[in-house]
Amino acid sequence: MNPREAEMTTICDFISSVRLNKIFNALLISGFPGCGKTYTVNLAFQQLKLKPLYFNCVQQPELAILKQNTQFVIMDEIDIGLRKFDLKPFFSRLQQLKCGLIMICNELQTTPPVPCDNMYMQQFSQTQLKSLCLLKLNLTEATITTELSESLDYLCYQVSKNSDARLLDQYLSSKDLSIKYFASLFTTNLSINEYQAKLILLLDKYQQTTVEQLKKDLENELDNDFPQVLDWLKKLETTKILTLKGKLVEINQQTFKKHKKFITDLAEEAI
Repeated sequence: MNPREAEMTTICDFISSVRLNKIFNALLISGFPGCGKTYTVNLAFQQLKLKPLYFNCVQQPELAILKQNTQFVIMDEIDIGLRKFDLKPFFSRLQQLKCGLIMICNELQTTPPVPCDNMYMQQFSQTQLKSLCLLKLNLTEATITTELSESLDYLCYQVSKNSDARLLDQYLSSKDLSIKYFASLFTTNLSINEYQAKLILLLDKYQQTTVEQLKKDLENELDNDFPQVLDWLKKLETTKILTLKGKLVEINQQTFKKHKKFITDLAEEAI
């Protein structure tokens, strides 16, 4: 069973309504990272055998790509796009084309400049993660072995702490699906340098954030409490990669991008 069956039905109904009425309509789907927003939207379009135009709004969507026969558009990470770019001409063109628009975001307070329906996607429960695993492995509770079932229960318990279901693909790609293997993935024996490397990689996600948010991200990823985050940020400030303004952290993306390959390669080697 698809753990997002109810959400799939809502999205499919939205798509069918747009096709039937031939008017512009928009749907905003929000929820925490890794709760299956993009995955569910893509699955809905696959089920209906439709191919929407997809834009990741980390980059500015190109107006020229929109054609007269464009029926559906997905704007992923719309919360980032609205902060970075003037998207009013893009939205205006979508309304002229009378197409369906699905926007996806992490920030719950996102307010697009067009009327839209709203869907909030809850984080996966441990039971839903188990269903997702079975779906990806093409198994059911009736066909799975007791040993593998217990192993997946352990995996889903660990992933549910982070609530990022995107990690499942990585974990399930292994030929070894034993509890022993999964336990080795969640045992944290990182050195100080490796913690710093993780922190540097986290900076790539943000233009602006807070010390507390970075600390929370790091602790969620490593399932461990590590208080030296502020000290490391102060050291990184000397490299001009970021600026500390009280508890606010502003990442200089121009400097970061200039040295991004070197920084991320170095960080990944440390990990």
